[in-house]
Amino acid sequence: VTYEKLPTPVFDGNAWQWSPDIVPSLQTQSNCPHHCNFCAISKGSDTFLQSPRTMSAKRIVDHIAAITTTTGANRFDIVDETFDISRQLALGKDLKKRGHEATWSCYLTITPNLTDPDLCTKLFDAGCRNVQLGLESLSSATLDREHKRWNKPDLYSSILRNLKGAGIQTHIFILLGLPGEPLSEGLHWLPWIEDNAE
Repeated sequence: VTYEKLPTPVFDGNAWQWSPDIVPSLQTQSNCPHHCNFCAISKGSDTFLQSPRTMSAKRIVDHIAAITTTTGANRFDIVDETFDISRQLALGKDLKKRGHEATWSCYLTITPNLTDPDLCTKLFDAGCRNVQLGLESLSSATLDREHKRWNKPDLYSSILRNLKGAGIQTHIFILLGLPGEPLSEGLHWLPWIEDNAE
C-alpha cells in the first residue's frame, strides 16, 4: 500500500496521553532511508535497500486538517525514523497554503547544513518544535565504521546551539560500547555534556 492511499488515523478518545492536550501520532514514511551499521530498523522493513514509501506533504496536511477537525489537536508527533529537513519545509509550506496552523515533534538526522542558523529558523517557522537527534559517538572513526558519515562531532555543539536559538527543543541519543569502540571513548561524553548542557 502506498502511503498516499492510507486513510486518516482515527483517534477515538479511548486512550489518553500524559499531556494536557491530545498530541496525535502520524507515521508518514515506511522506513529509515539510512543504513547505519548498529541499527536494525531499515533491515526489518519490506523496503530494505529500497526507497521508503513516503507520504507527500499535501497528504500529511489532509490528515492533519481532518484530525484537527475531529479532535481539536494542533500539535503532532511525526514518528518516522527520520523526518528530513526538506519534507518538514514542504509540510510547513503546504500548511500555510491551506491556512492551517500545526506544529510537530520528530526525529531528525543531524546533518552539517544545520550549522546554518537561518535553516534552523526556517524549520521553526515551518512548524518544527522538537527534534530527537542521534549523535551516537564523538569518535569520527566509529561513526565512519557504523556508516553514519554525515555525523560530524565537531559540529554538534553549534548545531544544538542553532536549534535552541531558533526555539526548537532537542533530545539527543548517545551510544556507549559500539562494536570496535573502546569503552573509554564513552568517557569523552561526560565533559562534552557538561560543556553543552545549556
